[in-house]
Amino acid sequence: MVTIEHEQNGCIGCMLCTSICPTYWYMNGEGMATLYTVEDMNKGLTIGKGFRDDIKDLKQAEASCPVNIITIQD
Repeated sequence: MVTIEHEQNGCIGCMLCTSICPTYWYMNGEGMATLYTVEDMNKGLTIGKGFRDDIKDLKQAEASCPVNIITIQD
């Protein structure tokens, strides 16, 4: 498993992560990307888990985020 860190408070609603990894992110009612796999949430930092098989797409979502609020740790 890989760790996904997402600083939701910094989300600008560009939808890149949801289009790259729709099994991990969705757009909530406030227009912000939200992780499906939430294990912990602390002051806007959402932490979840992802499958190692999805690392390529997860890394693409991380690199594509225009506000750099996604971190993928292998």
